[in-house]
Amino acid sequence: MNKLLCLVILILTAAYVHAQNSNQYLKSERFTFPDNGTSIQAPQHFDTTYLFNGLLHKATSSSITSFIAKDRNPIAFNLSLTKEYFSTQNLILIKTEKIVTPTWEGVLYYLTFVVSDIKMQRMMLVTGTYNDTDIIMANFPDMFSSQLVVPIRESMFTLLFKK
Repeated sequence: MNKLLCLVILILTAAYVHAQNSNQYLKSERFTFPDNGTSIQAPQHFDTTYLFNGLLHKATSSSITSFIAKDRNPIAFNLSLTKEYFSTQNLILIKTEKIVTPTWEGVLYYLTFVVSDIKMQRMMLVTGTYNDTDIIMANFPDMFSSQLVVPIRESMFTLLFKK
């Protein structure tokens, strides 16, 4: 009986630790972007701001915003986002990542650019419905990338479209 009880406690503890680790980067409540109704679980320490309709991490001057390209199919939209296109916008494409979740699929672009001699990074998730393209964009100083890439990526995975 003691061995069975210990086994049950060990399994429950392992499940609890796994659940804690998978959500350690995210707030429990959802943030809804007021401009388009899409929502995400915000990364820890990102808060709303009066400066724009999105999230701000004050300590690192990092932001997360969202917008919709109406009447633009996301598949066609993604085809236009080439290395050459990004270079015309003074962005350098680092890599892309195809994302598939149970409710949507999209492409996550990792980009870099310079603003006032500060090297920045951008993560841009492009997804959507047949008719509209949803874009979630995060910008942050490159010096904080090791602390921010994983939480922002995990946050983007929680995207829900407006119902």
